Amino acid sequence: MRNLMIYLPVFLFFIAGFQLKAEENTGAKIENPLMIENELVVQDPALSSGLVWDKNKPKAKAKQKAPDFDKQLWKNFHIGWDIDKSEDYRWRNFAIGTGYTRNFESAPRAYWYVGGDLNWSKYTLYHGRQFNTTGNDYRLNTFSLSVPAYLGYNLYKSSLRAFGVKVYTGPTIELITSMKRDGYAYKEYNPFQIGWTVGTGVKLFYMFGFNVAYHYYPIPVLTDGNLVRSSVNFTLGF
Repeated sequence: MRNLMIYLPVFLFFIAGFQLKAEENTGAKIENPLMIENELVVQDPALSSGLVWDKNKPKAKAKQKAPDFDKQLWKNFHIGWDIDKSEDYRWRNFAIGTGYTRNFESAPRAYWYVGGDLNWSKYTLYHGRQFNTTGNDYRLNTFSLSVPAYLGYNLYKSSLRAFGVKVYTGPTIELITSMKRDGYAYKEYNPFQIGWTVGTGVKLFYMFGFNVAYHYYPIPVLTDGNLVRSSVNFTLGF
């Protein structure tokens, strides 16, 4: 018991001294990172300026979405028919094509469209008329490539975009690459054609679209000045 009374104060003093030392070491460890950081910032101007630059650096702009060409080519795939008939001739044209379209950022309802079409045309020129002074009807078949470039405006879109109505207009450049007359090659034609289109269209159920348009081509198809064309066009697409 006497030994306990002697050693107990010594043991308590040792414990108190150890705890005080531990608190001093902890305080030193907390202060050291701040001191080291301050020393690094002061001693290394490049690092200091880099830290300031990082804080003030504006956020990087979100990467713009890549153009969806593949989706557009499928979305704008279409087939079309041109029909025109008068006392002098009859014209039928079948076309397949696709295109690319984008809305204007400043006017979201407005858009532009550039396409490419393959055309197979058949003309029947009635005998004894303006374009055929012979005694028999004859036929012309042509193949051509055309590039329409339209400006359009979406008049209406439903809240779920399941239904929409649009109008559009613009030029069409056409290149006639071949012509046959009654099955034989024929060279008396003007290959370069420019037309104008005015049309309207309806979009149904997100996918299907139907357009009705009027085409006019002021340049005659034949080199003798005959076949100035105009037609009503019907287009069915996705």
